Amino acid sequence: MFSLNHYSDFSGTAVACQERSISWASFYKELVDCCQRIAELRRSKHRAIIIMHDEDLAYPVYVAAALVSDLPFVPICKTDPEHKTKQILNKIGSGICIDTSSGLIKTFERKALDVPTIPASTAYIIFTSGSTGDPKGVMIDKHSILGFVDWFNSNFPAMPSTAYSLSASYSFDLSLMSIFPFLANGQSIWRLEKGEANELPTVPNSLKEHNIHWVSTPSFMQLKLLNKALNENSIANIGVFNFCGEALSIQLAKKLKDRFPKSRVFNSYGPTEATIAISTVEIEQPDQQSFNSLLPIAKLQYPLQLLDSGNGFELQINGPQVMSAYLGEAILNTPDIVNTVSKEPVARRYKTGDIVDLNKGHIYFKDRADSLVKYRGYRIDLSEIDAILAEHQHIEFSKTLAISKDNSIIRLVSFCLSESPAFCENRVKTHLSKRLPQYAIPSEIRLVDSIPISKRHKLSTAALLELG
Repeated sequence: MFSLNHYSDFSGTAVACQERSISWASFYKELVDCCQRIAELRRSKHRAIIIMHDEDLAYPVYVAAALVSDLPFVPICKTDPEHKTKQILNKIGSGICIDTSSGLIKTFERKALDVPTIPASTAYIIFTSGSTGDPKGVMIDKHSILGFVDWFNSNFPAMPSTAYSLSASYSFDLSLMSIFPFLANGQSIWRLEKGEANELPTVPNSLKEHNIHWVSTPSFMQLKLLNKALNENSIANIGVFNFCGEALSIQLAKKLKDRFPKSRVFNSYGPTEATIAISTVEIEQPDQQSFNSLLPIAKLQYPLQLLDSGNGFELQINGPQVMSAYLGEAILNTPDIVNTVSKEPVARRYKTGDIVDLNKGHIYFKDRADSLVKYRGYRIDLSEIDAILAEHQHIEFSKTLAISKDNSIIRLVSFCLSESPAFCENRVKTHLSKRLPQYAIPSEIRLVDSIPISKRHKLSTAALLELG
């Protein structure tokens, strides 16, 4: 992945969408040209390669060029707020900028008195927030990418002529779950184009004979399944469904098993801070594998560790896939070494803030630690409300939010997606009352037509709050 020779012998289709495709021969030619232009412009003061993108098909070429050129890449979406882009550029200071639409490559330099350290081992920096505050740059090392690829290839079935679907924004690290295996294994990428939320995905002609490894958030698939024509008759060659970025619900897993009985469904987990994903569990029998209406995300084994949080367990990740640091903060431990006495790995550690359950050696994601709210003097776990709603026969999906005014919570609202004409708010509240105290029952059960998702293809709580 880090040398030009790695890409020279790959053949067939590299990247394709409905309208056009890039062969591996063209991919390699563009890669060589891009690396040459970077080498001509590069100076010792340059710290990173900024990749300014929209949804261009050639984006993986520039990722490969950055890896080969041994400069960390930093994706920035052209539609991001201007102040966020300026903040990121100021933190990088000096580097090379690539416009994926035009192919223009140029240098940039910001007049900053002090710029944070970027370790030489850094492969990429993903900025995880910043729509209202200061964006946080997660620095991931080269060896962490190799660890991720090894994990990926060991945990998912190998299929001949694989095409990894890619639907997320390139600024969301879920896109790298498709890009890195594609680059490492010399396979193909199916770039899904923007369209109506429930528009039927169409496999490009150049990939019709490929086996599809579908990668997306559960929310994105939930929207696609609103189109009842989406099943194995419309797309017969999906071998794997691989979901990450959010919790996979029992209802969604069952719907997929019903519409795609020959496909295998995997529930993957991992924060951006641990190189995309760190664990996965195949969901073969959703009802039998569930615990407290949750599906497993991992077995309890290294690199995962449970910490007593006072409200269940908080998940900690140890090991070489953990970031070196947030840009501008103290560098974490060096990559894994082995304790010469105990023979146990001494590793980087990252406390995720994710609260989980443990049952029969499997870990079940409940919610973020910050899902606990204090309302009318009572501590309420919003994830518990959603877990009970998930058991209701007429509810496909739910998200309970605390509605605030003047920094005080004024009510709880559960937003529910249902395809059943029998859906009834009062009956849903009765269902909740059998398991929850009266103070924890949301004042409103609101039926929504679809699930609003963000640019990162996760549930947009901000959009839901606007409805509230």
